[in-house]
Amino acid sequence: MATALADGRIKGHGVEIELTRKGKGAPLLMLHGGSGPTPNAPFVAKLAERFEVFVPGHPGFGTSPLPDRFDHIDDLAYFYLDLMDELN
Repeated sequence: MATALADGRIKGHGVEIELTRKGKGAPLLMLHGGSGPTPNAPFVAKLAERFEVFVPGHPGFGTSPLPDRFDHIDDLAYFYLDLMDELN
């Protein structure tokens, strides 16, 4: 089960990440590219008018530590599938 932590952080499946949630509506997971998350970008605010937008910092980016068990992109994909199941 995902556990909300202080300062916009969440822990799920033993992995702690940054997570910003904005808006109401159907869930929308916004994954970032190599430059990191942009939760304050104008397009996020626009999306939040219609959706509940989840803007995580991938494990290994920003202040989110990279777990030793993450070896492949598949690990990240399964992490987010599990996290979204827990958040909704």
